[in-house]
Amino acid sequence: MTQPSSAQSNASVAEAIDDCGLRFLLASRHHVYLLNTLPLRQRAQMQQVGLSPAYYVWAFHSESQDELLNSLPSMQKGAPTWAEMRQFGVGWWLRNINSLQRCAEKVGQK
Repeated sequence: MTQPSSAQSNASVAEAIDDCGLRFLLASRHHVYLLNTLPLRQRAQMQQVGLSPAYYVWAFHSESQDELLNSLPSMQKGAPTWAEMRQFGVGWWLRNINSLQRCAEKVGQK
């Protein structure tokens, strides 16, 4: 049995997400891509500003918020940071109080 590639796992995540969540997911992945490719000066400015709040609304209206939360880079690594949670506006769009509490506990353990 072979391990699924990252492209296959990304495709399965995208299939599990509704239209509203997909808009947020695409914007967040674009944001991460730019953070990895921009020069340091522009990267620092983007990190400070974060993702546009317009995308928070799409995540808020999504029915697949747990999948969106798990798609964030620091959550995939298992080491979320407050800076990244703030950068992606998690506190604004995550409606499930249990998920929010678990997320805050993981950030607090650092």
